Amino acid sequence: MEINKFYHGDSREILKTFPNNCIDTCVTSPPYFNCRDYQTAEWEGGDPSCNHKPLFKPSKTTWVGYEKKDVNKLFYRDICKKCGAVRKDNQIGIEKTPQEYIQNLVEVFRGVYRVLKDEGSLWIVIDDKHATVNYEREKIKRKDLIGIPFMLAFALRDDGWWWRETIIWHKPQGMPESVEDRCTINHEYVLHLTKNEKYFFDYKAIAEKSIDGLKNKRSVWSVNYEFSKYEHYAAYPSMLIKPMIEATCQENGIVLDPFMGSGTTAIVARSLNRNFIGIDLSKDYVKISEKRIRERLGLFI
Repeated sequence: MEINKFYHGDSREILKTFPNNCIDTCVTSPPYFNCRDYQTAEWEGGDPSCNHKPLFKPSKTTWVGYEKKDVNKLFYRDICKKCGAVRKDNQIGIEKTPQEYIQNLVEVFRGVYRVLKDEGSLWIVIDDKHATVNYEREKIKRKDLIGIPFMLAFALRDDGWWWRETIIWHKPQGMPESVEDRCTINHEYVLHLTKNEKYFFDYKAIAEKSIDGLKNKRSVWSVNYEFSKYEHYAAYPSMLIKPMIEATCQENGIVLDPFMGSGTTAIVARSLNRNFIGIDLSKDYVKISEKRIRERLGLFI
């Protein structure tokens, strides 16, 4: 295991190569359920020249359920209906049901649990979603709010984690929604879980200012998005994860992100004198992460 390095591959497999009890904290945001395809698939059989994309009318976007998506990034889920090629993909987020999605995340975080120190923490930034179809076995109806953050928290607690808190990430400049039968959503969830009942938590490091001096940080964090010139539409802002690292990882400790994306966790960790380990299934995002951290920190990674 090397620190301050980005690993390309499936985090479930790469974590198996790490020793036990070596990570101080894990800060991450997994791909959201049925939200986007990160184009990590390989195709077997069929026509090698086929793009394996559904045919749409000439347009940049189309409605998929209640969401507008870029048709250039929509691929067949299992089998290409144009050429018969079979899709092979370890990507998380494109599962057929919420339960399958939760099961895959539990498997990832089971690996995180093993490599985390006994006093370590896990922070998961995750969004909820409204169902666009009926999931009959799970008794989830079309238009139901699925409850994904809570499904995940319950599943992880059943798997041995302590569910310590749920932070509300309030987004003052949240995106508008073209809905008329509910309020526009401008928040996401941050799950804080720990490996044991007692763990490292420096509450003074993230205390808020008050008239009388300092007060314990509250559970609603208002943080705006940050502009990025890189093509990663789900990157969380550095100011959101800064207090997570400050509170649960001491200086020179190691911060793990098994869904590294564009490398924000790594950049924040190094700026706070912590080390990082990043993993991502996408080669493109590993390259973006390496480029971003060189631009921000130069050779002194």
